Amino acid sequence: MMIYLDYFKTGSTLIIKDQFVYFNITSKIFNSNGVAPLSSIKSLKQENSLLPKSLMMTIAWLISAVIVGLIFNSLVDDWMLKIIGLTILALMCVYLIYDQFTNQIPNVLKLSIGTEIVTFELKEHMPAEVFNQLKSDIFPASIPSRKYWTD
Repeated sequence: MMIYLDYFKTGSTLIIKDQFVYFNITSKIFNSNGVAPLSSIKSLKQENSLLPKSLMMTIAWLISAVIVGLIFNSLVDDWMLKIIGLTILALMCVYLIYDQFTNQIPNVLKLSIGTEIVTFELKEHMPAEVFNQLKSDIFPASIPSRKYWTD
């Protein structure tokens, strides 16, 4: 359905056709695509909350940067090199903190297929009427029984 493409971030598609759902998610980090019968979809959710990144990982990187800074400070005698090196390290730490709190995904659409959850990044929150139409397309009143192969 083309009306849903307006809400997905670039690189993501969700097509409902012939009792199947076809999806493709492309981002800088990974590519994911697949096909599933409509009868295997358990739930559909739209979330409007921020998905925080792993705070523990950011803290671990910051602690490592401080340790590297202390080692660098004790090994280098030239004050100019110390200032340059520690400034670069401090800027890296500032970037880690900035990235932790600004590079988050505010709107997502989650599709539960079997035991997997497929998450689509949205440009904006889907209006209720569009989301309800998507629900009725994914959960039609009658789904034919699953019979793909015959003996």
